[in-house]
Amino acid sequence: MTSLGTHRGTFQAICLLATIIASIASSINLAVLSLLHRQWNAYLSLVTMMTFFQFLYDISFFSGLVNTGVPNLTITSNVVQLFSGLTSSLTSNLVAFIAFYVIYFKRAFNIKKHFVAMMTTVVVVAVIDVVLYIMSQADPNKFGSLTHFSVLKLYYYIKLISIVVNFVLVIWTAFLTRRMNSRAGSRSKSESSLNALSLRLFFYPIVQLISRSGCAWYEQAYGIDYHRGKGFTFDPPHTSNLQFTAQLAASLTMPIASVGYLIIFLVMQPKAYAKCRRLLGLSTPQTGKTTSVDNHVELGEEMNAHLDPQALQSQEEDGEAEDYDFEDVDDQVSLPRSAPASVDGSDHQTQRELFHVNLLHSGHVLS
Repeated sequence: MTSLGTHRGTFQAICLLATIIASIASSINLAVLSLLHRQWNAYLSLVTMMTFFQFLYDISFFSGLVNTGVPNLTITSNVVQLFSGLTSSLTSNLVAFIAFYVIYFKRAFNIKKHFVAMMTTVVVVAVIDVVLYIMSQADPNKFGSLTHFSVLKLYYYIKLISIVVNFVLVIWTAFLTRRMNSRAGSRSKSESSLNALSLRLFFYPIVQLISRSGCAWYEQAYGIDYHRGKGFTFDPPHTSNLQFTAQLAASLTMPIASVGYLIIFLVMQPKAYAKCRRLLGLSTPQTGKTTSVDNHVELGEEMNAHLDPQALQSQEEDGEAEDYDFEDVDDQVSLPRSAPASVDGSDHQTQRELFHVNLLHSGHVLS
């Protein structure tokens, strides 16, 4: 077999393997999310949408990049990849922005209220790119040039801008979190909660950047193997050694997004790892230990039964809670009208801190 034949066969085999690995990772992530119904909130709805879009991208990766000899399959896979690639990236921007908003303004963000508008915006942007591509395939003589515009211009730069935006938001969020930390030797519970939230977001853009790097390199260096009215692939008949290396980079880095999203979710989302082990039929170790994130979530849930909104109201009137927005507190957090004796209404600092922990990790900060 010639080296060129070896190039093509190796690329197709690795591309298939990457598709299988990424699809399995996304499937597990979606399955674990479905098992977290008792913890469900609007933030997890966003994570689910991001994971679902990534799953669509994963399952269409092989048939979108490899020349299968079936034009309709190639075009359909191209459409799914363009749509899901953009929606997944833009949804991750929403997740990063909301966390930044919470930490910067120190108030809850009502995801449920804005969920439809946010997802509509994400879908519309992706649909515009898809429509341009479909037009180029439907009438290659008239709109053939739109293929390169939709893939190598619009799609490429939206993905690039999305990753840059995530990096900016994550670094800014980390800076704000660090600045808010007390100078004392030990962190308060609210500071630890903020750090946990910031850390969770820090890894997303890194995973995205690595995952996107291979395809971005190939697209910029070699473009796409386009056949009028038959879609595009990364699978030309002949490749140089360097082009083959770029093909391998595109194939090997692609699954990093799905695998990375899964690892981040299992490590940072309370109870997700235990649910995953149960899903895979593995025994769940009963160590009695919980992670720091688990503790903050449980503390936040506890505060729903211990914090008195009337005391918060008096703090705001006295100017003690000026850094927090308690407007429509009852709409954001379900709180009882009486506080137990264990919570002293005069201890303003303690109540502000507990309220902040409650917002960050009880499921209301992102609800």
